[in-house]
Amino acid sequence: MQLSETENPVGEHEPHHEGEEEIPEGMIIYFTFAGLLLGGFLREVNKKTKFPYTPLLLIVGLFVGAYVDHFGLLGESVEFALQIEPEGILMIFIPTLIFESAFNADWYIFKKAGINILCLAGPGVLMGAFMLAFCLKVILGYGEDDLSWPGALTLGSVVCTTDPVAVVALLKEMGAPMTFNLLIEGESLLNDGIAMVFFLLFVGMTKGESASAFQVVGNFVQLSIGGPIFGLITGMIASVWLKRITRDSVLSITITFIACYLLFFFAETALHVSGILATVTLGLFMSANGKTSIDPESEHSLHSVWAWVQYTCETLVFLMTGLLIGYNVIYLEDTTITASDWWRMIIFYFLMLAARIIMFVTFMPILRNTGYGLNKKEMIVSIWGGLRGALGL
Repeated sequence: MQLSETENPVGEHEPHHEGEEEIPEGMIIYFTFAGLLLGGFLREVNKKTKFPYTPLLLIVGLFVGAYVDHFGLLGESVEFALQIEPEGILMIFIPTLIFESAFNADWYIFKKAGINILCLAGPGVLMGAFMLAFCLKVILGYGEDDLSWPGALTLGSVVCTTDPVAVVALLKEMGAPMTFNLLIEGESLLNDGIAMVFFLLFVGMTKGESASAFQVVGNFVQLSIGGPIFGLITGMIASVWLKRITRDSVLSITITFIACYLLFFFAETALHVSGILATVTLGLFMSANGKTSIDPESEHSLHSVWAWVQYTCETLVFLMTGLLIGYNVIYLEDTTITASDWWRMIIFYFLMLAARIIMFVTFMPILRNTGYGLNKKEMIVSIWGGLRGALGL
């Protein structure tokens, strides 16, 4: 399997139950809908206070995870839910988050802004990964016992991914040009896939896997080119099927889910290409050609269902991240984080911001003169809007 094999995120700790043992599957269902209930409440808080939704989920998750033994049945369901493997989290949540964003993109604007988006998501991500690795090793002073150079590059590639959902929503409310919104959203879409490609290459080096320069280049080409080709083929097949359907919104919606999840699964497990880039390509192809294949009566239902599923996945990802940190770091105290890591983390935040500034300044001649162009005010918003999100978490 292409995804790295990682240990159980909650270690070897097994939840203890008093009395009759609950059925794990039932506990997972309970956790899912209890999490959505909590998300619904926090969404109302967001509307009243304008406090960002995803940080609210993270904070509440931290609190519940830290005091999990005080929450009864909810605490038990949290312990079951946190036993899911990292590969499972990727397989369940990432296809939806990626496809929904790509599917809702305006293909014609995306196409014209393509050079700028590729510039930020391709060489921009690689440049950012190396700058952040340098910051970790040289400026923050992590030694080889704490973090090797391949490990620093792995972490650098992870935190290069952006997820400016809240920023794009705010820009839309303020009436910002769609072309600028799509530049920010398009960068996020592609850099998720490309950053994952770099992550897989660097994590192999971290594990000590020996490979020649030719093998590294070959792996990169296989991941980054093979994924889009597979996504394009899948999109063509799905479009042909959708064209044959009339007045059956249920089947139309089902086909998009089949294409999205089976594509991601076979890309990662059988073909060993980038599942994220394959899903991005599928979503963009469906945005450009697939929508014309969908019965107009079904299109509204299709977008509504995907919007709800995207909201559900985003809610559970941020909530589980808070729970995982609170559970491991505070409740179990199963962590290697020291006091010095906390102040280094604060400094690293500003270093990430500085690296993004350097990246934008470096590519500004291209960004200003291609596509729809980019002025200084838009560059500043793009820098501040490069929030880290679901994939990095």
